[in-house]
Amino acid sequence: MNDAQPAGQLHRFHHEAMHTYFTLIIDEKTPDYAESVAQEAFKLLDRLEQRLSRFVPSSDIARVNALAAGEEYVLDCDAWDCLAVAADMAQRTGRAFDPAAGRLIDFWKAQPVPLADVEGNPDWEAAWQEHCQGKISLDPDRHAALCVTPGSKLDLGAIGKGFALDMMGKFLEEDWDVSRALLSAGGSTILALDAPTGRPGWKIGFGGEKGAFPPIALVRQALSSSGTEMQPTHLVDPRTGMVVTRLDLVRSLASSAADADALSTAFFVFSREETEEYCAENHGHVALLEKDPGSGLEIVGDGDVRFWEQV
Repeated sequence: MNDAQPAGQLHRFHHEAMHTYFTLIIDEKTPDYAESVAQEAFKLLDRLEQRLSRFVPSSDIARVNALAAGEEYVLDCDAWDCLAVAADMAQRTGRAFDPAAGRLIDFWKAQPVPLADVEGNPDWEAAWQEHCQGKISLDPDRHAALCVTPGSKLDLGAIGKGFALDMMGKFLEEDWDVSRALLSAGGSTILALDAPTGRPGWKIGFGGEKGAFPPIALVRQALSSSGTEMQPTHLVDPRTGMVVTRLDLVRSLASSAADADALSTAFFVFSREETEEYCAENHGHVALLEKDPGSGLEIVGDGDVRFWEQV
Protein backbone atom coordinates (compact mmCIF):
# COMPACT_ATOMS: atom_id res chain seq x y z
CA MET A 1 0.00 0.00 0.00
CA ASN A 2 1.38 3.41 -0.81
CA ASP A 3 0.16 6.97 -0.55
CA ALA A 4 1.19 8.78 -3.72
CA GLN A 5 -0.34 12.26 -3.52
CA PRO A 6 -0.86 15.24 -5.85
CA ALA A 7 1.53 18.17 -5.73
CA GLY A 8 0.44 21.20 -3.77
CA GLN A 9 0.57 22.58 -0.23
CA LEU A 10 1.15 19.14 1.21
CA HIS A 11 3.59 18.70 4.07
CA ARG A 12 4.80 15.24 5.03
CA PHE A 13 6.14 14.26 8.46
CA HIS A 14 7.40 10.95 9.87
CA HIS A 15 7.76 9.58 13.37
CA GLU A 16 8.76 6.20 14.77
CA ALA A 17 6.44 4.67 17.36
CA MET A 18 4.75 1.34 18.14
CA HIS A 19 7.51 -0.52 16.24
CA THR A 20 6.69 1.17 12.94
CA TYR A 21 6.86 4.53 11.16
CA PHE A 22 3.87 6.84 11.29
CA THR A 23 3.37 9.34 8.47
CA LEU A 24 1.30 12.50 8.62
CA ILE A 25 0.47 14.45 5.45
CA ILE A 26 -1.17 17.84 6.01
CA ASP A 27 -2.74 20.09 3.37
CA GLU A 28 -1.83 23.48 4.84
CA LYS A 29 -0.61 26.71 3.27
CA THR A 30 1.70 27.63 6.14
CA PRO A 31 4.67 25.24 6.52
CA ASP A 32 5.51 26.38 10.05
CA TYR A 33 1.95 25.78 11.19
CA ALA A 34 1.92 22.32 9.60
CA GLU A 35 5.17 21.45 11.39
CA SER A 36 3.80 22.61 14.74
CA VAL A 37 0.68 20.50 14.22
CA ALA A 38 2.74 17.45 13.36
CA GLN A 39 5.03 17.84 16.38
CA GLU A 40 2.08 18.01 18.77
CA ALA A 41 0.32 15.09 17.08
CA PHE A 42 3.43 12.94 17.45
CA LYS A 43 3.70 13.89 21.11
CA LEU A 44 0.17 12.53 21.52
CA LEU A 45 1.24 9.37 19.69
CA ASP A 46 4.15 8.84 22.09
CA ARG A 47 1.83 9.25 25.09
CA LEU A 48 -0.56 6.70 23.64
CA GLU A 49 2.23 4.19 23.13
CA GLN A 50 3.23 4.54 26.78
CA ARG A 51 -0.34 3.72 27.79
CA LEU A 52 -1.23 0.98 25.31
CA SER A 53 1.89 -1.13 24.76
CA ARG A 54 2.07 -4.29 26.82
CA PHE A 55 5.86 -4.13 26.45
CA VAL A 56 6.05 -0.90 28.46
CA PRO A 57 6.04 -2.09 32.12
CA SER A 58 4.30 1.05 33.37
CA SER A 59 1.52 1.00 30.76
CA ASP A 60 -2.08 0.36 31.71
CA ILE A 61 -2.16 -2.77 29.55
CA ALA A 62 0.98 -4.22 31.17
CA ARG A 63 -0.49 -3.55 34.61
CA VAL A 64 -3.71 -5.36 33.69
CA ASN A 65 -1.68 -8.32 32.40
CA ALA A 66 0.14 -8.49 35.74
CA LEU A 67 -3.05 -8.76 37.82
CA ALA A 68 -3.64 -11.83 39.97
CA ALA A 69 -7.05 -13.44 40.32
CA GLY A 70 -9.46 -11.06 42.05
CA GLU A 71 -7.30 -7.96 41.49
CA GLU A 72 -8.45 -5.00 39.43
CA TYR A 73 -6.93 -1.94 37.83
CA VAL A 74 -8.58 1.36 36.86
CA LEU A 75 -7.40 2.40 33.42
CA ASP A 76 -6.55 5.81 32.00
CA CYS A 77 -9.26 7.18 29.67
CA ASP A 78 -7.27 6.54 26.49
CA ALA A 79 -6.35 2.98 27.44
CA TRP A 80 -9.93 2.30 28.45
CA ASP A 81 -11.33 3.69 25.21
CA CYS A 82 -8.99 1.55 23.13
CA LEU A 83 -9.74 -1.56 25.15
CA ALA A 84 -13.49 -0.88 24.91
CA VAL A 85 -13.29 -0.64 21.11
CA ALA A 86 -11.22 -3.83 21.05
CA ALA A 87 -13.75 -5.67 23.22
CA ASP A 88 -16.58 -4.54 20.95
CA MET A 89 -14.75 -5.76 17.84
CA ALA A 90 -13.97 -9.07 19.54
CA GLN A 91 -17.67 -9.58 20.21
CA ARG A 92 -18.67 -8.55 16.67
CA THR A 93 -16.17 -10.93 15.06
CA GLY A 94 -16.84 -13.89 17.32
CA ARG A 95 -13.29 -13.46 18.67
CA ALA A 96 -11.61 -13.91 15.30
CA PHE A 97 -10.06 -10.66 16.46
CA ASP A 98 -9.21 -11.04 20.14
CA PRO A 99 -7.33 -8.41 22.20
CA ALA A 100 -6.53 -11.12 24.77
CA ALA A 101 -4.59 -13.38 22.38
CA GLY A 102 -1.16 -12.23 23.54
CA ARG A 103 -0.23 -15.60 25.03
CA LEU A 104 -0.80 -17.35 21.70
CA ILE A 105 1.03 -14.64 19.75
CA ASP A 106 4.03 -15.00 22.06
CA PHE A 107 4.17 -18.76 21.47
CA TRP A 108 4.14 -18.53 17.70
CA LYS A 109 6.69 -15.74 17.59
CA ALA A 110 9.10 -17.43 19.98
CA GLN A 111 8.78 -21.06 18.97
CA PRO A 112 7.08 -21.61 15.63
CA VAL A 113 6.52 -25.27 14.85
CA PRO A 114 4.90 -26.98 11.87
CA LEU A 115 1.13 -26.97 12.12
CA ALA A 116 1.08 -30.74 11.73
CA ASP A 117 3.22 -31.10 14.88
CA VAL A 118 1.69 -28.50 17.15
CA GLU A 119 -0.99 -30.66 18.80
CA GLY A 120 0.72 -32.37 21.69
CA ASN A 121 3.51 -29.81 21.84
CA PRO A 122 3.70 -29.01 25.59
CA ASP A 123 4.49 -25.32 25.07
CA TRP A 124 1.56 -24.88 22.70
CA GLU A 125 -0.73 -26.83 25.06
CA ALA A 126 0.26 -24.52 27.91
CA ALA A 127 -0.30 -21.40 25.80
CA TRP A 128 -3.66 -22.67 24.59
CA GLN A 129 -4.85 -23.61 28.08
CA GLU A 130 -3.83 -20.23 29.51
CA HIS A 131 -5.55 -18.44 26.63
CA CYS A 132 -8.76 -20.41 27.17
CA GLN A 133 -8.77 -20.14 30.96
CA GLY A 134 -7.83 -16.47 31.27
CA LYS A 135 -10.73 -14.10 31.78
CA ILE A 136 -10.81 -10.34 32.30
CA SER A 137 -14.01 -8.53 33.22
CA LEU A 138 -14.51 -4.88 32.25
CA ASP A 139 -16.51 -2.37 34.31
CA PRO A 140 -17.56 0.51 31.99
CA ASP A 141 -18.79 2.70 34.84
CA ARG A 142 -15.43 2.72 36.61
CA HIS A 143 -13.14 2.05 33.64
CA ALA A 144 -11.80 -0.89 35.63
CA ALA A 145 -10.44 -4.26 34.50
CA LEU A 146 -10.86 -7.20 36.88
CA CYS A 147 -8.79 -10.35 36.55
CA VAL A 148 -11.31 -13.15 37.05
CA THR A 149 -8.92 -15.91 36.00
CA PRO A 150 -5.25 -15.28 35.09
CA GLY A 151 -3.63 -16.70 31.98
CA SER A 152 -4.43 -14.72 28.88
CA LYS A 153 -2.53 -11.56 27.92
CA LEU A 154 -3.96 -8.39 26.48
CA ASP A 155 -2.21 -7.39 23.26
CA LEU A 156 -3.55 -4.34 21.42
CA GLY A 157 -1.07 -4.64 18.57
CA ALA A 158 -3.81 -5.43 16.07
CA ILE A 159 -5.86 -2.35 16.97
CA GLY A 160 -3.58 0.08 18.83
CA LYS A 161 -2.07 1.68 15.72
CA GLY A 162 -5.51 2.29 14.26
CA PHE A 163 -6.76 3.70 17.54
CA ALA A 164 -3.75 6.04 17.63
CA LEU A 165 -4.56 7.28 14.12
CA ASP A 166 -8.15 7.98 15.17
CA MET A 167 -6.99 9.93 18.21
CA MET A 168 -4.47 11.90 16.18
CA GLY A 169 -7.08 12.70 13.54
CA LYS A 170 -9.48 13.94 16.20
CA PHE A 171 -6.67 16.00 17.73
CA LEU A 172 -5.85 17.63 14.38
CA GLU A 173 -9.43 18.70 13.80
CA GLU A 174 -10.54 19.69 17.29
CA ASP A 175 -7.35 21.29 18.60
CA TRP A 176 -5.71 22.65 15.44
CA ASP A 177 -8.58 23.10 12.96
CA VAL A 178 -6.83 20.87 10.42
CA SER A 179 -9.26 18.69 8.47
CA ARG A 180 -7.37 17.98 5.22
CA ALA A 181 -4.91 15.29 6.24
CA LEU A 182 -3.84 11.71 5.71
CA LEU A 183 -2.42 9.61 8.55
CA SER A 184 -0.63 6.30 8.13
CA ALA A 185 0.80 3.67 10.48
CA GLY A 186 3.53 1.88 8.58
CA GLY A 187 1.41 1.90 5.44
CA SER A 188 -0.66 -1.02 6.77
CA THR A 189 -3.36 1.20 8.26
CA ILE A 190 -4.35 4.55 6.76
CA LEU A 191 -6.86 7.14 7.96
CA ALA A 192 -8.09 9.81 5.55
CA LEU A 193 -9.76 12.99 6.73
CA ASP A 194 -11.02 15.50 4.14
CA ALA A 195 -9.56 15.37 0.63
CA PRO A 196 -6.66 17.61 -0.40
CA THR A 197 -7.66 20.91 -1.96
CA GLY A 198 -9.06 20.44 -5.46
CA ARG A 199 -8.92 16.65 -5.41
CA PRO A 200 -11.69 14.03 -5.00
CA GLY A 201 -9.80 12.18 -2.28
CA TRP A 202 -6.45 10.83 -1.20
CA LYS A 203 -5.14 8.55 -3.94
CA ILE A 204 -4.20 5.21 -2.37
CA GLY A 205 -2.52 2.60 -4.52
CA PHE A 206 -2.09 -1.08 -3.72
CA GLY A 207 1.00 -1.94 -5.75
CA GLY A 208 1.19 -5.35 -7.32
CA GLU A 209 0.69 -6.09 -11.00
CA LYS A 210 -0.18 -2.98 -13.00
CA GLY A 211 -3.92 -2.67 -13.45
CA ALA A 212 -4.79 -5.56 -11.16
CA PHE A 213 -5.33 -3.36 -8.12
CA PRO A 214 -6.65 0.06 -9.14
CA PRO A 215 -6.11 2.92 -6.67
CA ILE A 216 -9.00 4.19 -4.60
CA ALA A 217 -10.00 7.69 -3.53
CA LEU A 218 -10.09 7.69 0.25
CA VAL A 219 -12.11 10.34 2.12
CA ARG A 220 -13.34 10.09 5.70
CA GLN A 221 -12.48 6.40 5.73
CA ALA A 222 -9.78 4.09 6.99
CA LEU A 223 -8.07 1.30 5.09
CA SER A 224 -6.07 -1.50 6.67
CA SER A 225 -4.27 -4.59 5.38
CA SER A 226 -3.08 -7.84 6.96
CA GLY A 227 -0.77 -10.50 5.59
CA THR A 228 2.07 -12.82 6.51
CA GLU A 229 4.77 -11.80 4.01
CA MET A 230 6.79 -9.75 6.50
CA GLN A 231 5.79 -11.49 9.75
CA PRO A 232 4.76 -15.08 8.97
CA THR A 233 3.81 -16.04 12.55
CA HIS A 234 2.04 -12.95 13.89
CA LEU A 235 -1.51 -13.74 12.72
CA VAL A 236 -3.16 -16.35 14.90
CA ASP A 237 -6.72 -17.62 14.97
CA PRO A 238 -7.66 -17.06 18.65
CA ARG A 239 -10.54 -19.51 18.26
CA THR A 240 -8.21 -22.45 17.56
CA GLY A 241 -4.79 -21.25 18.72
CA MET A 242 -3.33 -21.99 15.30
CA VAL A 243 -1.23 -19.63 13.17
CA VAL A 244 -2.94 -18.65 9.91
CA THR A 245 -0.98 -19.67 6.82
CA ARG A 246 -2.82 -18.03 3.90
CA LEU A 247 -0.56 -16.10 1.51
CA ASP A 248 -2.79 -13.35 0.16
CA LEU A 249 -3.20 -9.84 1.54
CA VAL A 250 -6.56 -9.02 3.09
CA ARG A 251 -7.78 -5.42 3.28
CA SER A 252 -10.62 -3.77 5.15
CA LEU A 253 -12.46 -0.45 4.93
CA ALA A 254 -14.29 1.19 7.83
CA SER A 255 -15.15 4.64 9.13
CA SER A 256 -12.52 4.44 11.89
CA ALA A 257 -8.93 3.27 11.75
CA ALA A 258 -9.34 1.18 14.91
CA ASP A 259 -12.21 -0.77 13.35
CA ALA A 260 -10.33 -1.19 10.07
CA ASP A 261 -7.22 -2.38 11.93
CA ALA A 262 -9.15 -5.02 13.85
CA LEU A 263 -11.17 -6.04 10.80
CA SER A 264 -8.18 -6.72 8.55
CA THR A 265 -6.99 -9.19 11.19
CA ALA A 266 -10.44 -10.77 11.53
CA PHE A 267 -10.94 -11.01 7.76
CA PHE A 268 -7.53 -12.70 7.46
CA VAL A 269 -8.58 -15.26 10.06
CA PHE A 270 -12.10 -15.72 8.68
CA SER A 271 -13.09 -18.12 5.97
CA ARG A 272 -14.62 -16.58 2.86
CA GLU A 273 -18.08 -17.54 4.09
CA GLU A 274 -17.48 -15.96 7.51
CA THR A 275 -16.28 -12.74 5.87
CA GLU A 276 -19.40 -12.55 3.70
CA GLU A 277 -21.65 -13.21 6.68
CA TYR A 278 -19.93 -10.58 8.80
CA CYS A 279 -20.09 -7.88 6.12
CA ALA A 280 -23.76 -8.64 5.44
CA GLU A 281 -24.52 -7.99 9.11
CA ASN A 282 -22.30 -4.92 9.58
CA HIS A 283 -23.06 -2.05 7.20
CA GLY A 284 -20.06 0.08 6.29
CA HIS A 285 -17.49 -2.61 7.05
CA VAL A 286 -15.96 -3.81 3.78
CA ALA A 287 -13.48 -6.53 2.88
CA LEU A 288 -11.25 -6.14 -0.19
CA LEU A 289 -10.12 -9.61 -1.15
CA GLU A 290 -7.64 -10.62 -3.82
CA LYS A 291 -9.03 -12.73 -6.62
CA ASP A 292 -6.77 -15.10 -8.49
CA PRO A 293 -3.29 -13.58 -9.11
CA GLY A 294 -3.54 -10.65 -11.49
CA SER A 295 -7.33 -10.60 -11.61
CA GLY A 296 -8.05 -7.67 -9.29
CA LEU A 297 -9.92 -7.07 -6.08
CA GLU A 298 -13.27 -8.39 -4.97
CA ILE A 299 -15.44 -6.16 -2.78
CA VAL A 300 -17.38 -7.86 0.02
CA GLY A 301 -19.85 -5.62 1.86
CA ASP A 302 -21.95 -2.57 1.08
CA GLY A 303 -19.69 0.29 2.21
CA ASP A 304 -18.57 3.16 -0.01
CA VAL A 305 -15.61 2.12 -2.20
CA ARG A 306 -14.58 4.77 -4.76
CA PHE A 307 -11.98 3.84 -7.33
CA TRP A 308 -9.79 6.72 -8.44
CA GLU A 309 -10.60 6.51 -12.15
CA GLN A 310 -14.31 6.67 -11.39
CA VAL A 311 -14.32 9.95 -9.38
